[in-house]
Amino acid sequence: MSSEPTIEITEERLQSWLDQFVSDHIDRFSLVTVGLSNVTYAVTCASGERYVVRKLDSQATSSVTAEALIQQTLVERGLSSPLYLPSHTGEFVGRDGGNVFTVSRHLAGEHPASLTLELAASFGETLAQIHDALDATLIDLPENRGQWLNPRNVVAEITRCPAPAQAKLQPILERSAPLFDAELPQAIIHGELAANNVFAAAQRVTTIFDFENAEHAPRLLDLAYTYVSMVYDEQLDPAELLSALRGGYDGAAEMPLTPVEIAEIPRAVGFTATAASAWCHARGMSDYGEQFLRSVRDPSVQTATRSQCCDM
Repeated sequence: MSSEPTIEITEERLQSWLDQFVSDHIDRFSLVTVGLSNVTYAVTCASGERYVVRKLDSQATSSVTAEALIQQTLVERGLSSPLYLPSHTGEFVGRDGGNVFTVSRHLAGEHPASLTLELAASFGETLAQIHDALDATLIDLPENRGQWLNPRNVVAEITRCPAPAQAKLQPILERSAPLFDAELPQAIIHGELAANNVFAAAQRVTTIFDFENAEHAPRLLDLAYTYVSMVYDEQLDPAELLSALRGGYDGAAEMPLTPVEIAEIPRAVGFTATAASAWCHARGMSDYGEQFLRSVRDPSVQTATRSQCCDM
């Protein structure tokens, strides 16, 4: 869901950004992604050290300190995550005029090349570990427009969509909304745990990235979004995929999914698919937006969610 990368910064300017954090000279750099909340550069220095520099666009700077605490907490719990470096002034953000950016050391690894049920189960396990590790009373996550699973932000995105897309998305949102009145267990959620935000090896998630969309919300939204992102590629049977995700989650979670959460899976899938679709439609990527809606319209997906809900 990102546009074709193009270099948009000079080496001299990127060096001035890096200088705010470390004393090292850039040998080469490349643009890695243009994403939802940032532009990311991979930097290799003359010393051999490698860094990731992220220019923040829609992410609120007020959330960066919380994100750094999330990273540190996960690492302390035995999970792998990049760690933002503090600048020479002690902040986790650097500034250059209107530009705000973070720096972290490069971590080795590869995004998963394909999806298997074993890997899906590992995604479920990883979500459970994230939810159990992060204490919402210790990590302040202010609301911001980058939290794209926040209902307020979804409503705003739909208003930016073309009229035909609005006509499709609004009824789905309205049907999904009751899940927020169901008193579901809350957690700090990742918000976008998909294949592009992890490294994996041997069918296991090894490293977790990109907590800029994190928020305190029903934990079921995380599981639903991961499911929607995986159904999107149509590689696996929906029922088997959902079963693998749930099995991984329930096997690792301190508190497995509750009966109320299980009953809300269809609405959570509808809501997260609507959020993803609205984001795409609002940015002129309607083909992607329509593909995300398949997880709502496809009878096989609905059958999968209903059968899983009745599995207790």
